[in-house]
Amino acid sequence: MGTKRAILRASAEIFASKGFDGATIREICQRADCNIAAINYHFGSKDFLYRQVCEMLFSMPDAFSLLQNPGKGRRLSGDWREFLALLVREFLEGAINGSTLFRCRFQIMFREMLAPSPFFPEIFEVHLRPRLAAISSFLRRILGDSINEDELNFWLFSLLSQCLYYIQNRNLVISFSGRNSFIEDNFDAIASHISSNMITLIEDARFAAEDQGSAAAPGAGRLRAQNKRRGG
Repeated sequence: MGTKRAILRASAEIFASKGFDGATIREICQRADCNIAAINYHFGSKDFLYRQVCEMLFSMPDAFSLLQNPGKGRRLSGDWREFLALLVREFLEGAINGSTLFRCRFQIMFREMLAPSPFFPEIFEVHLRPRLAAISSFLRRILGDSINEDELNFWLFSLLSQCLYYIQNRNLVISFSGRNSFIEDNFDAIASHISSNMITLIEDARFAAEDQGSAAAPGAGRLRAQNKRRGG
């Protein structure tokens, strides 16, 4: 591993554990086994180093690549339920079972959301907004163009909050379940639970929207959605 790469990796771990303000160049040097001159040579400042760390972390392929990569856009033409389940699973896979750098990315993201650094606006516009927009666009395709922006955001934030809960509240889950490996042991069930819940709610909403434009009896949309899930 080259010096620059070692500095980036060490910085990611330090920034993830201590935040931008709490991290020191001295600690990063110790972790990367380099001197301050090397950091100054490659990055010039702590500010630029932090930006480069974020660029490295958010450039790693992830679940959102399924939505952002035009080469994979063809996958959207398939069944949306299957695609939504895949999206949830890959998101959780990267966050829970991913590499150290993947975990660093989520830790830095959580720190930025809870206690924003001066770089949060840049991180949001460059790295987070495109991801949110991609998911929002996917949900609009499922729910229909007539949905208003507020309602669309409700669906977006509901999906994200369910996925992020097990990552952000890991200690709570471990403490209440009494098992350090609860999330890993139940990974498949967690992914299925989240995607199944979202699919059920979206199907109900889609059928309800169809009924609003017809003379169907109240509740018919929900009944048709239930019958469809039962194979009726």
